[in-house]
Amino acid sequence: MLAKLKLQNIVDCSNNEAIMTLIKCKLKSCPNHAGWCFIIDHIHLMVFPFQIKTWSMAINDDTGSLETPPDVLIKTFRPAKQNENNPIRDNSSNSSNSVSTPTPAPSIAVAASAPVQMPYPLFPMMPQSFQYPYGLPTPCPGSSEPISSHQDIRGSSVISGSDGVEKLVKYIAWLATRNATLATSLFEAKKALIEGDFIFETVEHVTDSEFAQMGISAGIKVLLRTQTKRFKKAESRGML
Repeated sequence: MLAKLKLQNIVDCSNNEAIMTLIKCKLKSCPNHAGWCFIIDHIHLMVFPFQIKTWSMAINDDTGSLETPPDVLIKTFRPAKQNENNPIRDNSSNSSNSVSTPTPAPSIAVAASAPVQMPYPLFPMMPQSFQYPYGLPTPCPGSSEPISSHQDIRGSSVISGSDGVEKLVKYIAWLATRNATLATSLFEAKKALIEGDFIFETVEHVTDSEFAQMGISAGIKVLLRTQTKRFKKAESRGML
């Protein structure tokens, strides 16, 4: 039994790394650039670590493949851009409201007897005490680098840790792992801060009015201002 569990862990780990490599977002204009995106009809859908773990388990169960996760999982993916929609989720909703026989979209055929009603996005609706059933992807034995909750690699010309924007992305990803139910709000705040040319070193000095203009809530504002010292301490101890 122990040998079987070890083998399963190796298989899951291999799936995780393969998925993360395949869906690593390389489009610089994408708000989730250097994160993980599943692309449908040129629309970038953000994929988070716990969803990658679920995708990996679906591959083991033959309900998904390395290239395509199950439809029920795709419906939980959130568009990277606020003005775009998840095609799989919208196609299901439209087909359920139509009186005539629904016609599958030309690029992606979705077969479903009835749309699955799920919270959208999934994680903001969960209570604080909720623990994701599958956890975060864990690094494989012998892996050259740890798997973070939201890796950010800007290119060979940028030295890791020297870019304030890169450190801001890392900081917000760290906050998201500690406050899972606020992950969506945190990543939206990250996008707004980067678009406003703020970096990690200046986030504590963003004024209340500037936060309000960017649409960042009071709770996220306080979280961003008060946790920088803890982040630096965790970083200095090699805990990230």
